[in-house]
Amino acid sequence: MDASVFTCPGCGQPVDVDFKTRKGLCNWCGNVVTFPRTRFNSDDKVQNELALAVRYFEERRLDDAKTHADGVLSVAIDNAPALFIRAYYESYAAANRNSERIADFFRELETIEADGEEVPILVKLFLLSAHKLEVHIEKVLAWAKENLPRDDLLKFADEICPSVIMRSGSADFFTPQLVATLKEIAATCSIPKTCYALLAAIEKNPDSPYPNDRFFLRTKTRRFYDEFVLPVGEVIGSMESMQLKDKFYYVFEAQREKYENKMKGGNN
Repeated sequence: MDASVFTCPGCGQPVDVDFKTRKGLCNWCGNVVTFPRTRFNSDDKVQNELALAVRYFEERRLDDAKTHADGVLSVAIDNAPALFIRAYYESYAAANRNSERIADFFRELETIEADGEEVPILVKLFLLSAHKLEVHIEKVLAWAKENLPRDDLLKFADEICPSVIMRSGSADFFTPQLVATLKEIAATCSIPKTCYALLAAIEKNPDSPYPNDRFFLRTKTRRFYDEFVLPVGEVIGSMESMQLKDKFYYVFEAQREKYENKMKGGNN
C-alpha cells in the first residue's frame, strides 16, 4: 500500500505509517501521528481486498479468500472479518490444519471494538459458517448481543441458532454459558425460532433418549433432563413477549411432563 494516502493533520504532508502501531512520522514537520483504527479499515485497498475475500469465501474458494484476507491484514492488522477468514482457512482448509486458530480468533474478537462496517460482514460470515461454529456458538452470540441492535439481533440469532441446534451431534453444545447468553437474548427479543428449535431438540437431539426409546438408560436420561430439558425451560421462561412466553411455556410444560412420565417408566 502507498503510505502517501496518509497525511499529517498538522501540515497536510504525506506520513510514513507503521501499520502495526498505526503511528506515522511526518518528515516535514516532525509530527508523530496516531491514526484511528477506522482509518485503516476504510482504506480503498482494504475495502477492495475485503470485498474479494468475502466473495471468494461465499463461493467456497477458500484459498483465494485467504489470499485477499491477508491483503487486508497487511494494512488493517486487526480487521475482524479478515481475521475470521484467515482463522477459518487455517482451521478447516489449510494443508496443516490447526483447529485452535478459530478459537484464537474468538478470543481476539473479545478485544476488538468492531466498527460499523465490520459488523454486517461478520454477521454474513458467521451465517455462512454456522455448520462449523457449534463449539463457538456462545462466543458468536455474546458478540452479537454486544454489537447488534434488537431487531438485527433477533434476525441473526433466529437464523444461526436453529441451524446449530438441529445440526448438533450431541447435547454438549448446550453449555451453562450458552444457556445464560440465550436467556439474556430471549429477554431482549424473545427469539421464537430458537426456542422452537430447542423444544424440537428435546426429542430429536442425538443424546435424547427419545430416539430408539432409550429411557431405560436412566443415568443418561436423567443427565439429559437436567442439562438440556430444564435449561430449555429457563430460556423459554426468559422470553420478552408474554404472549410468546405463555404459548411456548405451555408446550414446554407438556414436553417436560411427558419426559418425566417416560423417565419414571410410563407409557405416554
